[in-house]
Amino acid sequence: MNDLHNLIKSLNANEKRYVSIYINRFSASKNNYSKLYQFIEKQEFYEENELIKKLRKEPFVKHLAVTKHYLFELILEAMREYYDEQFIDWKLRKQTTQIFVLTSKGLDKAAHKLIIKTKQECLQYENYVLLLDILNHERWLFGNRRIASNNVEFGKNICEEELQVISILQQLAEYKKIWHSLNFYELTRHNYTKKEYKQTIENAININSILPPTTTTSFLLNAQYHNTLAHYFLLTDDIYNQFLQNKKVVEIREKQLLAQPNSPIDLFATYYNFMLACYHNKEWSSLKSYLQKMQELETKSIEKKIKFFHDYYYCALLYNLGTENYKDGYCLTSEIKNGLELYQNKIRDDFYIWLCQCSGLVCFFNKKYTEAYKWWQNILLNDKIKIEINKQCAIELYTLILVIEEQKTDVLDYQIKQTEKKLNDNNLIGLAEKEFFDFLKNSLKNKTNTKLKYQKTYQLLCKYQLENKAVVVDEFILKWFENRSK
Repeated sequence: MNDLHNLIKSLNANEKRYVSIYINRFSASKNNYSKLYQFIEKQEFYEENELIKKLRKEPFVKHLAVTKHYLFELILEAMREYYDEQFIDWKLRKQTTQIFVLTSKGLDKAAHKLIIKTKQECLQYENYVLLLDILNHERWLFGNRRIASNNVEFGKNICEEELQVISILQQLAEYKKIWHSLNFYELTRHNYTKKEYKQTIENAININSILPPTTTTSFLLNAQYHNTLAHYFLLTDDIYNQFLQNKKVVEIREKQLLAQPNSPIDLFATYYNFMLACYHNKEWSSLKSYLQKMQELETKSIEKKIKFFHDYYYCALLYNLGTENYKDGYCLTSEIKNGLELYQNKIRDDFYIWLCQCSGLVCFFNKKYTEAYKWWQNILLNDKIKIEINKQCAIELYTLILVIEEQKTDVLDYQIKQTEKKLNDNNLIGLAEKEFFDFLKNSLKNKTNTKLKYQKTYQLLCKYQLENKAVVVDEFILKWFENRSK
């Protein structure tokens, strides 16, 4: 893989057109850069040997690494100019630089006029770090008698503004510190049983210490506060309060977008977290509504296209699984397969696991067992994926169920032993998993009264899950037992 090739391929049509114009306008070696840019742009995959062979007569090929480096920098500079007025943070930083230039030239009135304008925009878009720099510069101008000379109230106002901004930044830092601590515990979830995990979180973080913001005017601060609470409730398995907090975040972010129209607010993450909360709380109408809203979000950049792909399709699969619309869910699998091929190596490993897991499940519940097996083998045969061990082990259990559905019981005994060993090695056998394996072993020996056995096992597994004694056995395995017991 090559960073230059990836950067060029990530550009949309308008960006490519602007880059071409920029190279020809500003580069003294425009022919070199244009030829290299055009050649790489046409390559589906980066092939340096092919590039050297085709452009061997060009002088810059002798210094290809240097030319590639400068072309990379040139494209980034072109993108900075292209988005100069579209990214509000870039615009505010540009204005801040202009303030320093005006000050250095002794044009204090002009500098202060721009300070007032930039402060208002920093407040509107909540760029508190930059606002603190500007306030510090304004206080320096005042302290040196260059603006508002001898106006004591003016100086007091600057100090009060600084204290307010510092207070917001301190609260933000505290919320983020707790949020990142929770994120760390989320990564170590597989080390605990469900009950131990909840207790560990509650012992580490006192929910009463997460105090509400001192101001209601900051979208950023209030969203971070409710995000932190939502994360806490997610990890402590309080799904209803998680839902309420995520709903609050959605409300705040949607209001923020109206107040800050040019702000790069990530509604994908906001909607995704809310839709997961909807799924866990069986709020199907809200989940469906926000799936539609996500389809309306702008997806011009490659980053947003990828976010939309994994956020939307994973939640759409969950919606169809939760509402048992298995046929609709199955219709999504061809689009997901195409997306995984299109964005290969760019999809996060956890989303890759979840998409393959749920794609396999909608195939399974549609009785398309061969397709289900292929989806799950994408994970089970991939030695490079070392995360989401619980999910991977759940998929191992799915494949055992698949053997029963296909009535290939001659290989079931061997597969039970292999799967049980894997779960044991990862300390992932709770009472529910033990019951699951016992059921499979007994079903091989004694095939009488099967319906009654499914009913009893289903009831036991539901009980263990409610008591947090299930580690890998999930709602989809319970659904299979429920179907079999009818």
